[in-house]
Amino acid sequence: MGNAASQRAELVRTAYSGMQWPVLRATDLGILPNPRVISGRDGGYSGVFAGRSVWLYGDTSFQRTSGEGHMASNTWAFSDDVDASDGIRFTFPVDQAGDPALFLTYTPAEHDYNVAHAGERCRAEPCQARWALWPLTIVPDPARARALIFYTKMHALPGEFNFRCEGRGIALWSHFDAARARPPQNGFGGEAELMFRGNEPNFGSAAVVEGEMLYVYGCDTLQGKKLCRLGRVPLVQALDRRAWQYFVNGANWTNDLGAASVVMEGNDVLSVAYNRHLRAYVAIYAKPLANQVLLTTAPRPEGPWTQPVVAFDTLKPEQLWVYDALAHPELERENGRIQYVSYSRRSGAGSEMRLVEMELAR
Repeated sequence: MGNAASQRAELVRTAYSGMQWPVLRATDLGILPNPRVISGRDGGYSGVFAGRSVWLYGDTSFQRTSGEGHMASNTWAFSDDVDASDGIRFTFPVDQAGDPALFLTYTPAEHDYNVAHAGERCRAEPCQARWALWPLTIVPDPARARALIFYTKMHALPGEFNFRCEGRGIALWSHFDAARARPPQNGFGGEAELMFRGNEPNFGSAAVVEGEMLYVYGCDTLQGKKLCRLGRVPLVQALDRRAWQYFVNGANWTNDLGAASVVMEGNDVLSVAYNRHLRAYVAIYAKPLANQVLLTTAPRPEGPWTQPVVAFDTLKPEQLWVYDALAHPELERENGRIQYVSYSRRSGAGSEMRLVEMELAR
């Protein structure tokens, strides 16, 4: 973390009370650093690519070098710092103008639409409408020297929560210094670069790899809850929708997406990873419409998942609630006994992203 020692000296360490098994302790390590021009961003999915911990953010508010306020739908950071106990030292990529760089870039049509609708002097109604590309989970695929980046394409209109999901896709990252590609992936009669329609499960909420098989969770609001379904596909065929299968209760897999069963209740921002300390898969997420982080475990990606327990209470946001708690397995210590979880919360005119260290029991 920039000026890590001084910031840590000022930090009031908070041991959260009311712990339930399997969390022994959760300690707030403070605010993760941002460039000064950034007033807020959310998300924070992370994964390892080219030996670095890469963090992907969603909507990012910042002040351009021109002095103009701006909203980018995605930005990123990376770090060689794998010891998160004293914070994290990030590198923040910038574009040619010196502004925070996009991680996923727009197609020419998306770019032209955003320019035409941007600002108070926009050329097309509705003003301030935009296409947004929100990064989801990162899946390293070292056997093919690449990473898979799940993302959601949204059409955003002015106002809070005024979004329409166009669909979900998978971007490819082949080299650290290369741009992320959004290749065709069996388009469904809509946009060729999208894998799933907007009314289909939000695949990319979380993902785990077992050998050469990729398991992907899609969590959406169903019956007033955030319910998750599970797909799987060989890593080598990840961009071929015909190769995907979906879990159906009874230990069956089907190619019929409409038959997919709910495997757990979670959130649409979610982390799932195998934990060697607990010898189980662990899912960590923010409790919907609350300021708590929950934890649940299972012997297999499809479950059965245990009843979730409260891992810790977050610091209360000044507005709304915490919705993007994510674990970062690449930072874990002692075979996963020590975990690191981030979340963003509204604070002042923007938001801050905080880091929490959790100690797990056996």
